[in-house]
Amino acid sequence: MKVSNSELFKIVMNFLGWGDPENGLWFIGIEERMLFDEETILKYKGQKFVYVDKNKELNWPVAITTSKICAFLLDTDPANYRSQILWRKGSKVFNANLLPIGKSKIDNWPELYKKLFGFTYEGYIKNRKRIIEKRKENFKKFIKEMHPQAIICYGKCCWNDFENVFVLNGKQKKVYNNYGVVVYEKDRVILTRHFSYYRWMPDNVIQFVADILKQWEVKIPNKLL
Repeated sequence: MKVSNSELFKIVMNFLGWGDPENGLWFIGIEERMLFDEETILKYKGQKFVYVDKNKELNWPVAITTSKICAFLLDTDPANYRSQILWRKGSKVFNANLLPIGKSKIDNWPELYKKLFGFTYEGYIKNRKRIIEKRKENFKKFIKEMHPQAIICYGKCCWNDFENVFVLNGKQKKVYNNYGVVVYEKDRVILTRHFSYYRWMPDNVIQFVADILKQWEVKIPNKLL
């Protein structure tokens, strides 16, 4: 039976990300880089998240930078952490995205998506505010359910959106211009530049973020059970 455009879009709106979110350390990006097709979307039906397969190679920039932050927090080797623990069940590390649809670039719109979702890139952008508000509702419910220890949002172009969605208990912030980092202590939310480029997230910035997490006494395991 054919799945409607609206049903496919509802599935991606409700699906939030990958990893182990319960009482964990959350990382929130702008959007998934992987392109979606109908088969992939239907696998996410009824799910808010999935665990990453233990054998999956996590060798792209976001995975590498995320692993470095976790490894600094744990004082362990980032490559081993990434190959053995990151985003697997029991890792207590979760990656989600502000926007629901996977694209190789923010302004890219594959021809397939018009067929899948029934609207163009222009229509998607026109409804961006409404989409983010709905995602905010979904994330608020998920936060109440999963109780994250801290949330790191990466991608400076969307800091205002991240603040709107994840800073829920007060707007008082600390700005660390030398590191390109903004910290909301009350909500335990950290805003950083995007993880895709080393020059935006060099090791001194990664160490600085990890030190904040240590001050907050964020705990994640250094091995899977």
